[in-house]
Amino acid sequence: MERARSDTESLLSSPTPTYYAAPGGSHSCGKKSDQASTCTLSASGGATYTLTGGGLLGSICALLLLVIITLQVLNTLQVPTRDPDLAEHERIHREWDKEIRGHEETRVKWKEEKMLWEGEHEETRVKWEEEKRLWEGEREKTRIKWKKEKMFWEREHEKTRVAWKEEKMFWEGEHRKWSVWKQQWEVDHQRHEKDRKLWEEERAHWLGLLWDTPRDEEHCAAYNTRGYTARMNPMLACKSAPIVIHNETMTPSWCEATSNEIVGHFTVNSDQPACRPYWDKWYDKGCIEGGMRRVESRLWDLKDGDDWQRMYDTTPARVNGIAFSHPTRCESRGWIYGMVGMFEYPDTSCGWNPMGNISDVEQPPVNTL
Repeated sequence: MERARSDTESLLSSPTPTYYAAPGGSHSCGKKSDQASTCTLSASGGATYTLTGGGLLGSICALLLLVIITLQVLNTLQVPTRDPDLAEHERIHREWDKEIRGHEETRVKWKEEKMLWEGEHEETRVKWEEEKRLWEGEREKTRIKWKKEKMFWEREHEKTRVAWKEEKMFWEGEHRKWSVWKQQWEVDHQRHEKDRKLWEEERAHWLGLLWDTPRDEEHCAAYNTRGYTARMNPMLACKSAPIVIHNETMTPSWCEATSNEIVGHFTVNSDQPACRPYWDKWYDKGCIEGGMRRVESRLWDLKDGDDWQRMYDTTPARVNGIAFSHPTRCESRGWIYGMVGMFEYPDTSCGWNPMGNISDVEQPPVNTL
């Protein structure tokens, strides 16, 4: 404002026609005469400026004054006056700056997070791609493996099917053979059955099981009926008829005729564990005459009703590696010691000479059980 006033005063002090003006105030121009024009400007602060000039020069001065006033007005508009709410405005401006800086920091943070997320996303994508390739590789391997297994089982199935077909054809052939064999067997069976009947008749005749010549009875039994009699030899049939006992075919040792039947008695000398007595502990009795050694033992597991003498005479034994089918002799030594079997065998330590020369040796006493 002071600079604009000084410019105006320098203009008024010039020798040319002059207008007086007050910036920011009202103005009015009037023509006093044909030779001069007057322009009065009133300032808002109460100052009044009067510019007086004549003719063309006065018009130019007025124009210059208007330009100056216009410039002053523009300058006034560009320089703001002090706002009473300037502090509030500055506070808001600082808050806006703070918010802008915060927005900028947030933008930078978001940008960093975006870059981090994009990096993690890329790593995850790469990892997923690797896992996908791996899974596809495993799936391809599994598919190839399944394909090979399928081909293998198809081949095995085909082999099995062919084998079953061949086996079926084989068994069908066997069945046809069996059917032919069965028919032949039926024919042979009928022939064998016929032969068996003939053989039974011959056997019965040989065994005496056939009836002799029938004889008619003297009297009639009924209308057109008469009785006949015939004889048979049952003892001959008993002694000749075979039987199978423990898978062994044998004939009776002897036959017995009772009041109403014929009884055959058979002797079976195999597969009879209940009839196997055993020799007890062996007692070495030393040397006896003739270069022999005697060993004794008691026979156990005899039962009431058994023929003891027969059991002693038939029970085998093995003494010092020598097999005996029966004892050399037996001796009864009472109810305490029972029946004792004595086994004698040649022993070189007792003077036995295989060449027949037996040396004289002192015989030790025979110890009793």
